[in-house]
Amino acid sequence: TFISAMGEEDLLFVDFYAPWCPHCQHFIPDWERFALAASQTKSRQHITVATVDCVRDSGLCDKWNIQSYPTLVAGKKTQWTKQATTILDRGDGIFGIADWLRQNTGVDVRLPNLDQFKALLTQRREAQFGVHKAKEHKKVTKADSWDALEAMALLLRNIFSSRNFRQGPPEDKQ
Repeated sequence: TFISAMGEEDLLFVDFYAPWCPHCQHFIPDWERFALAASQTKSRQHITVATVDCVRDSGLCDKWNIQSYPTLVAGKKTQWTKQATTILDRGDGIFGIADWLRQNTGVDVRLPNLDQFKALLTQRREAQFGVHKAKEHKKVTKADSWDALEAMALLLRNIFSSRNFRQGPPEDKQ
């Protein structure tokens, strides 16, 4: 499991959420911002920030007795193995979470402002996926009648396969 891969002093923050929950949906950008800031933090303790979809992984959420969404849980490896983790109050947002981290572990997570966050996110995406120039495609200069007929046939097939049509003559309603 993810807990066995942790070091003794490593910290794990988990957002237990439900995809249909509006509070969870509104919290996603803040959680991503916290995750990015935590990954940039230099500390003797490795900080892992994760999410658990309680619709998909309901058994895991039941195991951790998650009753409302989002529920933020934090702890070191020993706390996770003993199920003695801390449930964080998300009312103060990520600044409250960063304060809790600073007060309880001494780790100072520097949260980026929105412009810094966008720049860091762009850098991370470029590093992860690489930057590629879009290939130039040749413009279609002409199409023959066969291309037009094939396109029409595919269009009609898609229309007819996605609709239910009644069989038989229409009913008279008098």
